[in-house]
Amino acid sequence: LHVDYGFYDDSDDHWIKKKPSLIWEYGAHFGVMPLSWRLKTEYGQWDDGDIDSTHTYGGVNVYHDPIILGKDWRLFLGVGYEVTHESYDHSRVKGFSYDISTVKEFSPVFAMYTGYHFTKNSENRTLFNYDVDDFERKLETGCSLRLTHLDRIVAGTEYDLDRDSLRDVDYYWYHDVHCAQFVVRYRAKRDSWHVSFNFIPW
Repeated sequence: LHVDYGFYDDSDDHWIKKKPSLIWEYGAHFGVMPLSWRLKTEYGQWDDGDIDSTHTYGGVNVYHDPIILGKDWRLFLGVGYEVTHESYDHSRVKGFSYDISTVKEFSPVFAMYTGYHFTKNSENRTLFNYDVDDFERKLETGCSLRLTHLDRIVAGTEYDLDRDSLRDVDYYWYHDVHCAQFVVRYRAKRDSWHVSFNFIPW
């Protein structure tokens, strides 16, 4: 259980002010079954400069343990259900989400990934653009190359299956520093840069 207060930005440079927001998260493994679950709720006041709303969110997700497909090749499966309510326009967005992704490590320095993601909680349905996908059905592909034990570069694409179009081509540079990670991203199709500094919990 924790409280968020202040300004927050997501990976698309959408900003939100939480003033404040109460968040509770809990998860566990289903005994000896190869499944785990996670529950998250959030309740608070959100403000993006134009809209001020009491934001209520609840979601539950179930994940399968990584499935080994071959040497250094793993498959990840997940399903969830989310409900978001906003007092500003009395809107309620609810529905299932699905995630299927696979990662293949060809060597200690090079890997490739592919993933399919579906969510009802997308930008075209929600009141706020913060921290939601741009579209409902997304296909992701990319590769990662480790340059040093501290530096890694990633090239990735996002394909909008709803509109049958390539939406984003992104390039990342990750640099690890002690208990944090410095991330630079360039979105080629949008010609935009994003820099973040993420603290890694111990």
